[in-house]
Amino acid sequence: MGGLVTSSNLPYYEINAAQRSEEWFRARTLRLTASSAKHFTRLKSGKISKVACDMAEKVALSIIANRYAAHEIKDLVSNSSFIMQLGTIGEAYARDAYKALFPEYQVRESGLLVSKSNDFLAASPDGVVSVLNPETGKYEPEGLLEIKTPTRDTHINFLVNGVIPEEYYAQILHQLLVTGCKWVDFVTYYPDIDYKKSFAIKRVYANQEELKQYGEVLDELCDLIQSKLASFADNEKELNSKTYINSVKLPPKEVDRILKAVKKDFILYSNFGRFVSNRNGYETDEAVASVPTPEEIRIQEDAIIVEYLEDHPELKGKARRSLLWEAKRERRQKDEQELDEANQQFINSLE
Repeated sequence: MGGLVTSSNLPYYEINAAQRSEEWFRARTLRLTASSAKHFTRLKSGKISKVACDMAEKVALSIIANRYAAHEIKDLVSNSSFIMQLGTIGEAYARDAYKALFPEYQVRESGLLVSKSNDFLAASPDGVVSVLNPETGKYEPEGLLEIKTPTRDTHINFLVNGVIPEEYYAQILHQLLVTGCKWVDFVTYYPDIDYKKSFAIKRVYANQEELKQYGEVLDELCDLIQSKLASFADNEKELNSKTYINSVKLPPKEVDRILKAVKKDFILYSNFGRFVSNRNGYETDEAVASVPTPEEIRIQEDAIIVEYLEDHPELKGKARRSLLWEAKRERRQKDEQELDEANQQFINSLE
């Protein structure tokens, strides 16, 4: 499980959840994050773009949904596109390269970094870079690492021209604003090219004027979130004063029984039950307990990784997603080998 990691001298606190875990995804939905920064813009008229306003409303809705313990049902792994999967896997290798190229730095993966001055703002860089302070003799956070495993053309354009696409630059700007760091090292990694050209890097320093203008846009969006939350609160009071299902004539206990039975059937038989996190009311139901929750699945996956690292200690420090993929592949290979051996033994016994 994740938790809060904070330091009094940093302008952000950290929700210490592994990237792409259920807790990490959920925490992100409650905030305006760097990955959406390209949408946080003004139109020529000076107004905030409709897309940005819609995203602010989505954050407000997510906050309300979180109060109700309502989660979006989705497979956080299988639904990823090929490009997203490649990006996640490639990120670990690019981070290893960065660490090796800059041994004078300490680089660590982070959870969700949330602004102390505005809890609606957060970022998930691919690394927090600490630099040795010669006066104190201690390593202190100074920069961030942002890694992309992009398309071939995007990588080559960055490699040759140093051009950072606008949507990535907006992401960098957002990260700098949330964390107060001095710079971001932007890296692209593309493995299907000569290895000497597979890694490209550019340092982007904080520009105070850009940060000021961008911060004004975010302030406006956060005000919109607050107004939406106030509106929801008023409507919620009105909702609570009404009958929950005012057109149903059955007694409330019978309504509860029916709805509880339907949700149980969904968990057991729909093939989507393993994505349902909210099991409130089913704590003593053995049938429901037999279907693992997303958190239980994650614990099982962590156990697979631990077992894998016992055989491959040299891989410690690699990204969790990469390790899980490699561990499952090795486990499948072992299972197939054991099955082949068992089949061969059976065939031999018939001869």
